[in-house]
Amino acid sequence: MTRNLGRVDQFIRMVFGFALLAYVVFVGTTPDWHVPAITGLYLFLTGSFSYCPFYAALGLTTAKNPDHMT
Repeated sequence: MTRNLGRVDQFIRMVFGFALLAYVVFVGTTPDWHVPAITGLYLFLTGSFSYCPFYAALGLTTAKNPDHMT
């Protein structure tokens, strides 16, 4: 996997993903809890791995040096 997320994009995804997951844990009694749970998990995991499959499909990158996983 080639890195395609920059540090700022990675940080924002992880923060919002964690916030959505925390929302599901603390207010998870709503009937449509699936949407924030899946969205939060997707954002958190893509931020953690510095790789977004949607960016890859579109040929986009926000990484300064996409060849290295650092």
